Amino acid sequence: MKFFQATHDYPHSWDKVTSAVWKKYPNEKAAHVVAVDVLNQWVDPETGMLTVERLITCKQSVPALIKRIFNTDDVTHAREVVTVNPKTQEFEAKTVNLSFANLMAIEETCKYIPQPQSQSTSFEQYAQIAVVGKLWRLTDYVEDFSLNRFKENAVVGREAMHLVLERLFGATAAPASL
Repeated sequence: MKFFQATHDYPHSWDKVTSAVWKKYPNEKAAHVVAVDVLNQWVDPETGMLTVERLITCKQSVPALIKRIFNTDDVTHAREVVTVNPKTQEFEAKTVNLSFANLMAIEETCKYIPQPQSQSTSFEQYAQIAVVGKLWRLTDYVEDFSLNRFKENAVVGREAMHLVLERLFGATAAPASL
């Protein structure tokens, strides 16, 4: 099993950053995400919490070995469930892979946390990647490839968010390292 963790600060308020999340795709910085479809959404009348379930479709190259073994293409799908509590300013997105789910499990959690003292928003991203089922002989190869791809996409995702924030709210100094 492989683990990934990253944090990042966006120089915008929680309200601005979380509104930008919904406008992140399509985005030329993250061209691998080809579609984000809302499957279901609702507001809990008692708590005011918003829950949105989305299907994320990506197109990225899959290693030739995996393509041959499993007769697959470059399109993958993931299910994301976002919960937002506007009263407490809690925003959490949990994503799991649907493609290759019988071979590997990828679970990601992203949180946007307000930093009122600096009018910024902290982003926390966690993921775990584990091979399951038939791929046990290729565990290291598949997990290492997936972790490296995940790291690359995490950087691209942060760049994409900065682009959306700039378009919506104007330029701010982005941190030197994304």
